[in-house]
Amino acid sequence: MTNPAFRGAAFVKTIVDWARQYCQENQLDYIRLDTWGDNPRLIDYYVSCGFTYLKTIDLDNTEGLPKHYKGVLALLEIPI
Repeated sequence: MTNPAFRGAAFVKTIVDWARQYCQENQLDYIRLDTWGDNPRLIDYYVSCGFTYLKTIDLDNTEGLPKHYKGVLALLEIPI
């Protein structure tokens, strides 16, 4: 959840700008991230920040991991 005092400050776009520069300086091909796959609003926001939605995967073999490691993830990337 975003602190209301910081909502709308476009921090993701700032982070993407930094990550793009970092990738270029370090010969990396992609910026990648994952987020919960059951949050289409958040996925749409990341797409609006330049990410391409790749796919959704269901995490398996999570026995013994904390609850936040279980569920469906959306995978996104920005090619550099």
